[in-house]
Amino acid sequence: MSDLDQNIIAGADHCLLIVHGMDFKPMADDLLDLALTAIVSGIERDYPDAVDKFHAVRKCLCYYGDTTNEYLLGLGKHYDEVLDLGD
Repeated sequence: MSDLDQNIIAGADHCLLIVHGMDFKPMADDLLDLALTAIVSGIERDYPDAVDKFHAVRKCLCYYGDTTNEYLLGLGKHYDEVLDLGD
């Protein structure tokens, strides 16, 4: 049994931390949905037997999009959240 399997079974307090880059970001829940969809797509493609293990891991988002969005808007940049989420 792998360390990952043992930690999941033992209920270890672990978290996959997802950190976004510095650009405009949608709201935290939308960003997390986009990130998880992309990660799961890659796992399904490359490691289909690991999808259930990924779903069993707790995920946490380090979100500071509200701060960066405000900063970038202050610089005169434009953000279209509808277009961003539609991609």
